[in-house]
Amino acid sequence: MVMMKNFTENLEEKKEKATQEELKLINILIGLHEKYKFNDVQYDVSIETSERTILVCTGKIGNLIGKQGTIIKELPKKNNKPVRIIEKSKDVKKMAQDLLGNTPVDSANKIYSTEGEQNKIIISQKMPETKISELENILEKILETKTKIEINTK
Repeated sequence: MVMMKNFTENLEEKKEKATQEELKLINILIGLHEKYKFNDVQYDVSIETSERTILVCTGKIGNLIGKQGTIIKELPKKNNKPVRIIEKSKDVKKMAQDLLGNTPVDSANKIYSTEGEQNKIIISQKMPETKISELENILEKILETKTKIEINTK
């Protein structure tokens, strides 16, 4: 079994390569960790959108949410923006569903072509092209693979 680093140690390592926005969130998370003493979760990356902050972590995400959501309720207040937590995993469909929230994900497939590997996410709810493009960019950052979202017209 691989031991996870202490949450604060993990964050301190991420500070070196962090953007200003990420640095702000990392400092908020360090403060919350000092207050609530959660562990068994690792910060991977955060992504800022016009609407919210996407926080991508590995491990026991429930520890970061806290009992009865105490931590996740406090995080947006300190960050001045809603926060969505996504568990980084190999399950692309689950990660897409976590990001999309109430929008159902019909399928998630890996496509191999002469242009290389990419993820194809199929959803059944229509949304503006600008929103789809933003979600594709977020998923590409999280998955580190080109990602295309398509609407199921059937």
